[in-house]
Amino acid sequence: MSILGIKKISAYSIFTVSLFAFLFSYLLLRAYYVEPLHDEVATFFHFIETGLIWGDNALLDANNHLVNSYLARQLFLWFGSDFFWLRLPNVLSFTIFFWAIYQLLKPIENSIFRAITLIAFTGIPFILEYFAYTRGYGISLAFFLATIVYLRRFIISNSTLHLAIAYLCIVIAVYSNLTYLVSAILAIIFISLHQILSWKDLSWIKQTSFFILHGALFILIHPAILFAEKLKEGGALYYGSLDGFWEVTGKTLTENTLFFDNNWFKWVLLGIGFAVIVALSYSWIKTGTKQFFNTKETLIAWFFFGHIAVILFLAHFRDVNYPEDRVGMYLIPLAMLLLAYLLTKRKETSYAMILFIAFPLLFVSRINLSTSVFSPDDRMSNAFYQDVIVETDQNSAISVYPLMRFSWALQNRKENSMNTVSDLKVFNKAADIVLTKNTLDINPDDKKEYTLFSKDENSTYLAYKRKKPFIKTVIIDSSFTVPETDGEFISFANFFIPDSLKNKKLQVHVTGNAHTSAPFTFSNIVYSTFDEKMNSVVYESWNLRWSHGVKSHFYINYNYPIDTFQSTENEVRLYLWNMYKEKISIKNCKFELILLD
Repeated sequence: MSILGIKKISAYSIFTVSLFAFLFSYLLLRAYYVEPLHDEVATFFHFIETGLIWGDNALLDANNHLVNSYLARQLFLWFGSDFFWLRLPNVLSFTIFFWAIYQLLKPIENSIFRAITLIAFTGIPFILEYFAYTRGYGISLAFFLATIVYLRRFIISNSTLHLAIAYLCIVIAVYSNLTYLVSAILAIIFISLHQILSWKDLSWIKQTSFFILHGALFILIHPAILFAEKLKEGGALYYGSLDGFWEVTGKTLTENTLFFDNNWFKWVLLGIGFAVIVALSYSWIKTGTKQFFNTKETLIAWFFFGHIAVILFLAHFRDVNYPEDRVGMYLIPLAMLLLAYLLTKRKETSYAMILFIAFPLLFVSRINLSTSVFSPDDRMSNAFYQDVIVETDQNSAISVYPLMRFSWALQNRKENSMNTVSDLKVFNKAADIVLTKNTLDINPDDKKEYTLFSKDENSTYLAYKRKKPFIKTVIIDSSFTVPETDGEFISFANFFIPDSLKNKKLQVHVTGNAHTSAPFTFSNIVYSTFDEKMNSVVYESWNLRWSHGVKSHFYINYNYPIDTFQSTENEVRLYLWNMYKEKISIKNCKFELILLD
């Protein structure tokens, strides 16, 4: 090797290490500084804090990315609820992601093109940011790409060890994100085809070991298949829609990656896709089936087009939603890798790789430690919360947009504040404080009695308070004590709605000192109303643990604003739902129904 060659390799190595160090440091900073997303907080409340990750008592929700939930649970037991620690599994998985991309780009001979592509792959903000969240997408993508690395090595070497590592990686990916069940099935089929094409070149011991690994993989992912089916039957696979592949998948991926989603661009992508298919078909005809299935681009094309085919099949025949934004995120590196392989096969097309420089430029324009490319409106900053909390006392009724409730509860914990909130998509005119977003279409008349006093540009959050505070008159007042009980339902109030209150603005207020026998509670305060036939009309629930954390003693302070009763509402019931029948007592409990003027 010439000295010049050594210098080039050394320069690329230095560049690679420097790039990794920068990106990894950036992720650590984001994990520390960026407030958690709504989905992160939901994962924490439902799975990490409770430890109910698998089994009948676990909440049936696709938000439960099993590997992430389990690892974060262990870190929670060691370090508590600080999200920096809970995010570490995803941050650390970036090392696997970066290594996999580095390995997959090795076939690109030109070091400049390879360096540009490495930046492009690892510096897409939409993807990169998920390596600093308590979610399953970073972990799963890292191990999926590691799977491809070892599948490629297996195709070259026919090594049983390489196939075993590949299958282990895809199992981890599957249990990190059930989307990769399709990838696991595609992997088995592809390797089976490779076995058939290489049948004469493989010993019976090799063939047998491969079949054993196929079976082991299927056995290992079978519980995940059953879990996915259970999620589908329970309506938990709700994300996305059946509105069309471009509208749901293509458009959202383009918007989050390239930051525009013009409909004309789908024709550009279709044109590129057609050109890729033509190039692959030509290669197949020219080289023959066996050699074609041994090429690096065929393996990537298998997963890219295979996933798209399965997505279309499931949407049309199983009514499974098209994957939206983050759920289809894996298609981005697959598409880019396939394109990079094909462009660099010929000198005359390789110069098109310079277009990949757009990705690092977009990354530089989006560097921050406060917001995100995807769902910037799904987090509440501490500064915004502080603005709101100084305007409240324990009698304040606060109405929030539904996706704010978990973030509000988490902020309550940090400040040891007791204010619960009600979540309504409409502007609740009986609330003292209303938190909403500037992206929502709010009737100007609804805001006439309110003034804007705080806003967060990054999250689009707005905070309104009454220009003239309500005159509050207590019309029902009762004080009582709840002796220790393990009853499932503990009543605070139960009354029929008189006609005189039908068109009045009201507020429900409950306070009390609660004690549980163990430092853990699933107790929910429930406000519900019924019509004359005892059909449920309104149902509002607030889990006390969300705001208070895992404690044996905590103070209940529940406020619920009622703008007007609906014409069908006949009865109000306010109670504590002790769903797991834990022993609980409440001292100095007080219920008030307050008239607002």
